[in-house]
Amino acid sequence: MKKFLVLLSLFVVSVSCFSQTQHPNGKFSVQLKAGVAIPMGRFAHKSFSASPHDTSGNALTGFSADVLIKYQLKKSLGISLMIGGSINKQDEAYLMNEIKKQGTDQMIVNVKTESWKVFKVMPGVYYSILFSSNSKFEFTPMLSVGICKTSVPGFRYAYDSPSLSGPRGGFIKDKEKLPITFCYDVSLALSYKLSKKVYLLSDVNYFGAAPTMKYSYYPNWPELSNLTSARKHYSLASLNLQLGAGVRF
Repeated sequence: MKKFLVLLSLFVVSVSCFSQTQHPNGKFSVQLKAGVAIPMGRFAHKSFSASPHDTSGNALTGFSADVLIKYQLKKSLGISLMIGGSINKQDEAYLMNEIKKQGTDQMIVNVKTESWKVFKVMPGVYYSILFSSNSKFEFTPMLSVGICKTSVPGFRYAYDSPSLSGPRGGFIKDKEKLPITFCYDVSLALSYKLSKKVYLLSDVNYFGAAPTMKYSYYPNWPELSNLTSARKHYSLASLNLQLGAGVRF
């Protein structure tokens, strides 16, 4: 990913050196885009573990939405401010199946999960490339960095057995707040001009963040001795496929 960011930055700088395109329809624009948020890596990894070290996200494909304010600088280069977020549910079906594996298929299992909710604020830089002077299409790579906030969602489950002698019980895992974290977003957008001011767009972007959380645990559990401090490293990586519209003024 670091190599990709470096290559994208070189690409934007190289194009800015050779392109002479000037956007004719106003320096400010506001756009709204929304679509699917596909979790990746540890964020999508499935795990049902009581280990205090586990950082699996158990995240399913969810929803993302962003408001983007853009200001065109010299030629096609511009700056932006993105405010948005995403919601990804946890995989309840996976958790239910894992609980049943520890008992029997006849067990009655009820699982309730909270969702991952990420809020982000990200300034950025972009470069607009018109296909030709009369083209209605415009290609816009953009790189944004900023901060995001989320919490590790909790879940709860209860299980029962049809027979009176069978196992029954339950468990609750509470939500855990994570600190404000650095994040980045690499975006490739294609827009189509409907009029001088209004345009439609499609956007493919990769969002990344790696929040950490301090915690303590007993390395020799169930012995309550030698309490040890450590850090959990989570991942919020997602690929977002979005559609939207914008207005220039």
